[in-house]
Amino acid sequence: MSGVKLITHHLINELIGEIKQASSIYILTSFVMKSGVRLLQPHLKEALNRNADVK
Repeated sequence: MSGVKLITHHLINELIGEIKQASSIYILTSFVMKSGVRLLQPHLKEALNRNADVK
């Protein structure tokens, strides 16, 4: 399982770093908080502007 890692702290930093590089982004979650969406929103919009597939 190469590329798999356990993230226990600063998940937002890991997500933003991956979003900046991704050509496809799929987000699946059982719950979400508005504060978390606000943190990711500008980075997801940036991804859309560079034609990444965001779902």
